[in-house]
Amino acid sequence: MSVTRLPQRRIAAHTYAYRDHPLDVAVERIAELGFSAVEIWAGHATDGPAHVANVLAATGMRAAAVSAGGFYSENASSAPRSFELAHAVGAEIVVACVSPRALPQLSRSVPQDLTLCIENHWDQVVRQPEAVLRLVAGAPTARLAACLDTGHAIMAGVDPESFAAGLALSLAHVHLKDARRPSTVEVALGPRLRRRLRPRPQPVAAGTGDLDVARFLLALDGLDYRGWITVEDEGADVASALTALRVELLSAPAPKAAEVHS
Repeated sequence: MSVTRLPQRRIAAHTYAYRDHPLDVAVERIAELGFSAVEIWAGHATDGPAHVANVLAATGMRAAAVSAGGFYSENASSAPRSFELAHAVGAEIVVACVSPRALPQLSRSVPQDLTLCIENHWDQVVRQPEAVLRLVAGAPTARLAACLDTGHAIMAGVDPESFAAGLALSLAHVHLKDARRPSTVEVALGPRLRRRLRPRPQPVAAGTGDLDVARFLLALDGLDYRGWITVEDEGADVASALTALRVELLSAPAPKAAEVHS
């Protein structure tokens, strides 16, 4: 007997988009845009995990993941706090940039019921799919995986769909945002000098960068990706950008239904 499982994209919005506002305001504004799930930026948890859980419960929002920023030392105090926050809000994924030197010790501290997703960043060592794969290789798949940030992939000069294909089955989470490819001059400068000259590249207006959402979703569907897609924006018009990305995700052809055999 086979049962057709209806396809569904799991879409969330990142509270970091409203990082200048308290958590309750950020969640409320995201809910007003039509989202039913959020990714919690750890910086919004200054009042403790219980407060975050209460805000989500009051608004009926689901937590897709916890975004921890970065773990750059073996004893990063933000790691256990992030794991505690994930448990409090019922999230199964913690996303962070991770130093290769710190990873062996950190990976052993990840709770069995959580997955630490290592995120690419254009100006760090882990900016190419090969670098992400080197970190997750050999680790228990239930505890260590990859998060693909499309904006940082583009800024590193890699098409998001190529990045996804390079990660293949290691891909467990997605941050979706637009960006512009580096110019020939920027590529020649290299990431270190680029970071010194432009530590925070100017965000692009919604739909004006090099992200092709439809093409990227086709790449994800080719991998049978069923994880969360968290939309992000750091520009001046956050509401418009998050809405535009949500509309593109919802209007794209759905992934093929999978058959579950019993």
